[in-house]
Amino acid sequence: MKPKTALSKRKATKPEVSSRLVNVIIQRVANGESLRAICRDEGMPPRTSVRKRINQSSSLRAQFARACEERAELLCDDLLDISDSTQVGEVVTTGPKGVEVKQADMLGHRQLQVDTRKWLLSKLMPHRFGERVEHTGAGGGAIQVEHGMSAKMLESLTALRSRLPAVSVEGAPAPIDVTPSKG
Repeated sequence: MKPKTALSKRKATKPEVSSRLVNVIIQRVANGESLRAICRDEGMPPRTSVRKRINQSSSLRAQFARACEERAELLCDDLLDISDSTQVGEVVTTGPKGVEVKQADMLGHRQLQVDTRKWLLSKLMPHRFGERVEHTGAGGGAIQVEHGMSAKMLESLTALRSRLPAVSVEGAPAPIDVTPSKG
């Protein structure tokens, strides 16, 4: 018989997803935690059960959506904090003198933290933090779509059409004239 792990014990005793518990979870999300991390805690229900409970109520859905927006705001604050502060760490190098350990700002690590948060924000809230792409035509107006065939393509189609046998099917639409107009 397998020994029970903390995870299997938690799954065996699924707590009921009450409104009070959902409100606690929503508050934790608003304070920056992910639903996945919250549901890993002992005594918390599985993430799927929480999602199911939230989706049963338009009010809870709206509260959860707002909590996610607040979490995104916290990510923005994190970006500023990470960018404005140094993070000292050890840089270990091996050279002719042996192993050297230096104290230095962990620029690469901070850059990764910033880039990850920026990417996440652009995916979670693209309308607010995503790339702004405008599609406009000449002079900022509407995009004009022009289509047509080159003379060579038209010539090839005409040659192909002339090689096809004439077919008459009752009720079929009339063939389309691809002869270029002179005008």
